[in-house]
Amino acid sequence: MLSLLQSQTINIVGDGSVCNPLGLEVKLSEEPGQLLFCAADGLFASGQTFIQAVSYDDNGNIFSNIPNGEALKDAEDPVKNIALGYNAGSPTWDVSNSIFIGENAGALSWYNENMIALGTNAGYAANQSFDLIAIGTNAGRDGFSGMEEGDYSIQIGRNTSSSGFKNSILLGGSTSPDNFIVNTKDNQFMLAPNIVNLRFCSLDYELPDYQPSGTTTLTNDGSGKLSWSGYPTPLLTSGSVPYIGNNGKLTETNSNLFWDSTNKRLGIGNNTPAYALDVTGQIRQTANTDLIIARTTDNILIGISLPNSAGLERGFAKLNTQTGEFRLGGGAGGYYPTFYSNGVERIRVSVDGYVGIGTNSPSALLSLAASTTARASLNFITGTAPTAPNTGDIWRTSSGIFLNDSLNVTGDVIFGTTGYGGLRQSSVWTYLRSQTALGFCYGSTSNFNPSHNINSTGLALGGGSTGATALLDVYGSTTSIPSIRIRSGVAPTSPLDGSIWYDGSKLYLRVGGVTKEILFA
Repeated sequence: MLSLLQSQTINIVGDGSVCNPLGLEVKLSEEPGQLLFCAADGLFASGQTFIQAVSYDDNGNIFSNIPNGEALKDAEDPVKNIALGYNAGSPTWDVSNSIFIGENAGALSWYNENMIALGTNAGYAANQSFDLIAIGTNAGRDGFSGMEEGDYSIQIGRNTSSSGFKNSILLGGSTSPDNFIVNTKDNQFMLAPNIVNLRFCSLDYELPDYQPSGTTTLTNDGSGKLSWSGYPTPLLTSGSVPYIGNNGKLTETNSNLFWDSTNKRLGIGNNTPAYALDVTGQIRQTANTDLIIARTTDNILIGISLPNSAGLERGFAKLNTQTGEFRLGGGAGGYYPTFYSNGVERIRVSVDGYVGIGTNSPSALLSLAASTTARASLNFITGTAPTAPNTGDIWRTSSGIFLNDSLNVTGDVIFGTTGYGGLRQSSVWTYLRSQTALGFCYGSTSNFNPSHNINSTGLALGGGSTGATALLDVYGSTTSIPSIRIRSGVAPTSPLDGSIWYDGSKLYLRVGGVTKEILFA
């Protein structure tokens, strides 16, 4: 504790340092309650030069006593305040436990408690300010009406003055509160548009001029948009993609969302992406629009390949971007594509290229399922005949079903098996033809039971499968069936030679233009 007797002087000799360049004399004033701070004797030509006088009173106030600018002058009921500077705290009303340092610091303020105002006009005209710290020229000026006990405000920087930010911290240097950085008790953080960079860094004192190191910077583009440089560690792990979780907080879960920056791959539902986009789970598109994969390179096949424990399966639907060709593939050897509807397989393309419709075991290029009582295997819809049908064309009109083969003129139709057998219909004739023999069969079983046949010689009636040996070869009768029977009728009006007829009583034969009765002796 330093004690001074009246007129006793203590010399503080200057050592040339920043803190004490000149040296001072400190002594009690002739007036009670004052300390005089003067320049050391001999430092100025006029000798001791008055610098400052500091007074104190019975209410615990300490204040500078400057002629025509006494601190706390005209103050009403000040208690336990420190006011240093021209008109610091003058005038004030009901100010306690406050510090005013600087010209007009805290002047014209009232109902303030626990206030610190450092700087010219700092805290000037502030009212009802509780726990206010204002540092800088005009800091905290003209504000804070309506603050209550428990509220606070810290304003640091030139012109950081506003009445709208109680319970807040303002850092900056501007004439408008919209340009401050604000951190409120409501956990809100605002960066003004004209503040370009906000840095979070440590200082490396080994660098020249104490440059910051390990800097993470938020940069404002002037319109309120921020960009981030640097990264917060160890808050995030490698490959993490932060997102807002169900609790509304920023979080990371690499097994849910992962970015492989080395290979430029994104994993959704996994943290080991093997492709540019690797999704574990289902992908759904619900918008009423086309889902398009656009490529500009020619001859690119776009499809789906699915890996499994056995390797890479390449079941795919592919579109050739050059030719427009669309392909369906069944994967590796031994596999085949199938088509389902209503959960049931309807079409299969076998490994041999056979197509089965309604059957899963096609044995021909096209195999149709067996017909049922409800549906036929194949149905041709009625239409119009093609004007120039190709060989092999089949079509149906209201007149019937038609097939065109290479042996017929346009419009001829043939049904048959291999060779030239079958039923042929031209515009004039209906033909029934066989390459060797044509049989007429009967029976209700799958076996053929021929009764008559036509071969290259003639017609055999009753010969079964035995061929004809004459143009008309009638086999012998049996006890129940005659070989030939002519039923009764009327005589033809212009019978041709060779005609035979029976009128019910007589049998007639036309020979040489003459009708003769056939008599049997």
